[in-house]
Amino acid sequence: MTKLNNDHLLGNIQKFSGEPCKLYNEKGEFVSKGQIKISMPFLDTMRRYQIHSPVKDDNQIDLIIKNLSYKQINRGNYTIRSIVGDDDSYLKVEIKNLELEKVSDKLTQRIDPSVSVITKVDKTAYDDFHKKLEALDWPNILIPPGCKGGDKATQADAFESMCQEIVLKWGAKNFGAIGKGTDRGRDATFLIEAHSWIPISTNYSNSWVLQCKYSNNYSNLSTKDIYEELVKVLMHKPDYFLLMTNRKVTNDFNDWLESLNGLDYYIPFKVVFIGKEELEEILSMPTMLSIREKYFNS
Repeated sequence: MTKLNNDHLLGNIQKFSGEPCKLYNEKGEFVSKGQIKISMPFLDTMRRYQIHSPVKDDNQIDLIIKNLSYKQINRGNYTIRSIVGDDDSYLKVEIKNLELEKVSDKLTQRIDPSVSVITKVDKTAYDDFHKKLEALDWPNILIPPGCKGGDKATQADAFESMCQEIVLKWGAKNFGAIGKGTDRGRDATFLIEAHSWIPISTNYSNSWVLQCKYSNNYSNLSTKDIYEELVKVLMHKPDYFLLMTNRKVTNDFNDWLESLNGLDYYIPFKVVFIGKEELEEILSMPTMLSIREKYFNS
């Protein structure tokens, strides 16, 4: 890497406006993805009053980080990194010790451009950075050593193991297998005793049945896929049925799912559903980073 001097600093830093970035906490741990927006208040003022004055590199800028992948991120001390480029050159920016303020769903701070460090990098660094910012590659989920299924583990087994690890991170207790699906454990279920570990908060320990549904294509989840499973769950008499899947859902499916929770006489347990978008949001959280890296290397 070659560090650039401060010549044309504003011009170089403006290249990162609109680009994706990564945020790290004071320990250097990744906490969120985001998008950089750079605003120059002095230029706005000059345009408003039609003032003509040379732009200097010591003029301050407003740094805004929007479209955060981890919505619950708060104000604090952060480092941001981003890489931008074209076929000829690639630039990396790193800005440390930012005291970012939370404004609505964005982080922001007014800074002196000189606090940013801009270096030249190669295309490999650029490709690697942006690959890890992309959506999770579900069809190619990794099958790590020790995964459920052993030497014959499939990607469906890996997905199930990943869901188990997420649930255990949430603090589930008495986690044990209570059945297997007909397709080598693809839809295995588990008995869980939990206490305030999921979006539903309770004041008592309750039983959950967890089911994991994996697909290597992005087909929508249908009511037929779930209805028979709900009937099978009845024999276990859980308080909640948790379904985790990497498949997309339609509005009709969501409406059907919500209607079930009002039919206590028919389905005597609550159904909690975590689909593709929410699952990716969960895996973007700092506490889940090790799981994300284990199964997606990103």
